[in-house]
Amino acid sequence: MKIAAAIISALSLVTLASAAEEVTGRPRINPVNVSHKSKRAPKSAGAHSKRQYSKAGNPCKKPVSYTEKPSAYGFASKKASPSPTPSPKPVVKPAPQPPPTAAKPSPKPAAKPSPKPAAKPAVTTKKPAAAPSPAPRKDGNSGLSGQAAECLSVHNFYRGLVGSRALSWSRTLEASATAYAKQLTGRAFQHSSTPFGENLDRLTGGVLTCTHGLKTFFDEFKFYDGRPIQDDALFEKYGHFTQVVWPATTQVGCGIANNGNEYNLVCHYNPAGNVIGQRAPVYRG
Repeated sequence: MKIAAAIISALSLVTLASAAEEVTGRPRINPVNVSHKSKRAPKSAGAHSKRQYSKAGNPCKKPVSYTEKPSAYGFASKKASPSPTPSPKPVVKPAPQPPPTAAKPSPKPAAKPSPKPAAKPAVTTKKPAAAPSPAPRKDGNSGLSGQAAECLSVHNFYRGLVGSRALSWSRTLEASATAYAKQLTGRAFQHSSTPFGENLDRLTGGVLTCTHGLKTFFDEFKFYDGRPIQDDALFEKYGHFTQVVWPATTQVGCGIANNGNEYNLVCHYNPAGNVIGQRAPVYRG
């Protein structure tokens, strides 16, 4: 009985709803018929919308078409029609291709040996042949100290550049030169009254050697042009050079003395050079 009463009550409600629809002309609202359109008031023409809406009212979605189907209660319900299933595209099979053949490496050309550059002839620097050494004098050249050997060697090197014969070392001249070098230390720089030829050099604040002193003497060659020796102002510029290379000189002896700050070099020559009216060899460089 309770079930029959419920069915009769439900049918009565359906009948009343149908009657109300016929009187008002409006369909009854149910969840299926609710529209998703926006209820907002339209914006003015000058306003810019921040979001774009589709015709169905949902943002950025395409509208869905609906078809009416009768519901179980006699109402029109709208459901989305299913979209047609796309037909599968035919698969295009690639045409069969012959298997790739491995490329055979092309033979590399044999590398040709690069020609070797021709050997350059060796460059030799010829020094002027030294004049034959004279026969040793009474003092001889054996057993010389380091300083004496240096002074004799440098003298003979410069004499060889102009073709003058080599000198021998004289211990007598060495003693006289050393004595005068000590005498000059701390005193006026001037020549002695010796009968021998004489060259002097002085250096303050450094160490003076025969190599340094003889270079200073020989560098005066630029002022001598082969003229006869004269006791004039020009002689003061080249006189040390002409004494070093004087052809008639055969012996030399030098001495060096110092006081810790001043060095004096004295060289004595026998026979003396720079004879007035005679000429000395010229060095052309």
